[in-house]
Amino acid sequence: MTPAKTLTETELEALVAAMRGADGVEIKDRRYRGNVYPHCFIGAEAVEWLAQRIQGSRQEAICIGQMLIDSGIIHHVLDDYPFQDDYSFYRFYRDDF
Repeated sequence: MTPAKTLTETELEALVAAMRGADGVEIKDRRYRGNVYPHCFIGAEAVEWLAQRIQGSRQEAICIGQMLIDSGIIHHVLDDYPFQDDYSFYRFYRDDF
């Protein structure tokens, strides 16, 4: 796969489909400080998955994660943060209810 700066729309769509697939990031309901955040994944786990998938660095994976936010595909569950390599929760917009 090409670097994040040159991902085509087709490559991005394929990446999103793989991310949401059986071997993708773990999407599930998560609890944090007494709150439940449905259908979300952890930023650091997504960075690990993306880095392996693109055979690139964690920094490249973070760039792709931010590209997914900028493209309106994913968002932080509270819409407060950019894509980060930490325990932040993110959700695909199509999983919002």
